[in-house]
Amino acid sequence: MNQRRAAAASGLEARILTLKPGLDLLGLPACVLDRNLRYLYLNGAYAAHTGRDPAEFYGHTPDEVFNLRPSDGRRGQLQRALAGEVTIFSRINLEGPNTGRWVSAHYFPLREDDGSVAGVLVVLVDVQQLKEAEAALTERERQLSLIMDSVGLPITYVDNRRIIRFANRPSWEWSGRTPETMIGQSIDAVAPPEVRSAATPLTTSCARRWRRRNRSCATSRRTSPRRSPWWTGSSATCSPTRCSSRAAAI
Repeated sequence: MNQRRAAAASGLEARILTLKPGLDLLGLPACVLDRNLRYLYLNGAYAAHTGRDPAEFYGHTPDEVFNLRPSDGRRGQLQRALAGEVTIFSRINLEGPNTGRWVSAHYFPLREDDGSVAGVLVVLVDVQQLKEAEAALTERERQLSLIMDSVGLPITYVDNRRIIRFANRPSWEWSGRTPETMIGQSIDAVAPPEVRSAATPLTTSCARRWRRRNRSCATSRRTSPRRSPWWTGSSATCSPTRCSSRAAAI
């Protein structure tokens, strides 16, 4: 058993020697842990990322170095990598000069010639700007929802695959559904027959015209008989990313 462990350690060290030149030039924080989660290697970017002297790491586990055992799932990701799975985990930095910033941790199992996992390569990618952009998009979508809800007309946004991406409150209240049963569903499966029959020609025609002219377009028409006491108007607007349809009592 001891000979096997020694051979595995020797093989992992040889693998690190192979990886080291590229990881040193990568510019991204990277480290290698053995099966006991002890540091065998870290590049300069990783040391700078943590704000610690590289000598503090070698032979120690992350919990020992940082005197902290995170409860955010990162240790579970390491165990999955040791089981042979390549995993990616986004988390917040809990230590060092980058405390509070989001990073995406990529875990790669390092295998021996016989296929067994001898250690894990961890590469960190700063994704703070991406998280901020996602938060800004979520806020814009929230504001858009408030504006669309105040319009008072049922408005539904459908992408070019006829999947519902947004429905304002009047839309899902009018259809007798909830956002959970509308968003992400096909308009063909959700819309009432009379609305589907009215809106489908409009969105199809508008999408066809957009593809031909490569620009946004809009079209509308009355979709119920003039003799009806309530006329239903339907409209469609298409852009490079989505179509919107609206059906309302006029």
